[in-house]
Amino acid sequence: MAQVIAAHITNRTLYFIVSDSTGQYWNGSAFETYNAANIATYDVAMTEDVGLGVYRGTFPAGISAGIYEVTVKDTETGTGTSLEVSDLVVAVASFAWDGTTLREDSNTSAINNDAQSSTDLKDFADDGYDPATNKVQGVVLVDTTTVNTDMVAEAPTVIAIRTEMDSNSTQLAAIVADTNELQVDWTDGGRLDLLLDDIPTTAEFEARTILAAAYFDPAVDAVANVTLVATTTTNTDMITAAGIDTVLTSSHGAGAWTTSGGTGSGARTVTIAVDDGTTAIESAKVRVTKGGESFLAETDVNGDVNSGSGFSLDDGDWTVSITAAGFSFTPVTLAVSANTDITYSMTQVSLPASSPTLVTGFLYTYDEDGVVEAGVTVNIRFITLAGTGFAFDTAIRTATSAADGLVSFTNLFPGADYELRRETNGTWKTVTVASDASSTFALPNFWGIDE
Repeated sequence: MAQVIAAHITNRTLYFIVSDSTGQYWNGSAFETYNAANIATYDVAMTEDVGLGVYRGTFPAGISAGIYEVTVKDTETGTGTSLEVSDLVVAVASFAWDGTTLREDSNTSAINNDAQSSTDLKDFADDGYDPATNKVQGVVLVDTTTVNTDMVAEAPTVIAIRTEMDSNSTQLAAIVADTNELQVDWTDGGRLDLLLDDIPTTAEFEARTILAAAYFDPAVDAVANVTLVATTTTNTDMITAAGIDTVLTSSHGAGAWTTSGGTGSGARTVTIAVDDGTTAIESAKVRVTKGGESFLAETDVNGDVNSGSGFSLDDGDWTVSITAAGFSFTPVTLAVSANTDITYSMTQVSLPASSPTLVTGFLYTYDEDGVVEAGVTVNIRFITLAGTGFAFDTAIRTATSAADGLVSFTNLFPGADYELRRETNGTWKTVTVASDASSTFALPNFWGIDE
């Protein structure tokens, strides 16, 4: 009983199939051309030596003597445990079968599928090639030697090579001359040597400045003459002062034109300061508006707009709006007809008080032109607050902006997240009340549409 033995990972289901030299497969009773419908008849089961990963299967005794190819496959690598074309090939080997004994085939020479027998190989080794008995095609050798017709008869002498170089190289003499010149320059007192001698030492650099006389002595050092070339260009299209006055008068009316660093492009300098009646208010937003023109600036620590530069405005009636956290201001009209210096006082807002540990949040509403807007409904609702022990109501609260655009909400929790919305068409925006907020808190900016 001849066996096929294969090594593989343990606990698998292996089998082998047998094919002959013509590519036909053993179906249990005969060899046939591969037929997918008969694939289940091709396998020969193998059994594992328990836990060793060594699998054995009995070679079919009904197969006649010959050379056969054995392919070992693993059923568990396909889609199931049955025989499938997709099963993984574990091993492939060629065997010689004499009807009783199975041995691995050692006849590895094959030419055009005509296997070379061991007898043929032995005869070839003993007696040499005999075309009547040996199945090895003879090799015909062809002389491919190429005659090199341009090789010199013998190697030239050193003298001949030098003569050839002297007679053919037009640059050799120049190279030699330059080399000789360099050698002279490097000698003591030569040009290169003198250049190196003129480089100051580290100590000399540290002891004197670039302006020291040792670096340039007009008595002995020469400087090449420098020719100055006039590069002045006459600008023929510059507008004169009179021309500027004509343009400004045409655009803004007659007046005394002064230079201003303020916001705007008008001819009048309008300086504005903001206080609470006594103390300057810093970071107040001051906006002046006339028709389609609108300019915004901020006060400095002294309460001055644009650090005292103010606005540059044209003549006319301008609406002045001012906002500052914790203060209110009713917009006023400013008539501009000359340079103006004016101070506006804001009223400190008295926000409604919140319960202890809670804060009052506030903000100001503006219209699409950047002017404070009264009568705007603002919605707020509680979202979340980290911690334990509280149950919060998420009902929507509303408040309406006053004449100065102020809106406030009492009893907000420090550290909590809220959502704000303008009117009923706006988008909810999440804001966070600062965890260290106390008493009053300016709510973060948000936006919406009133329609």
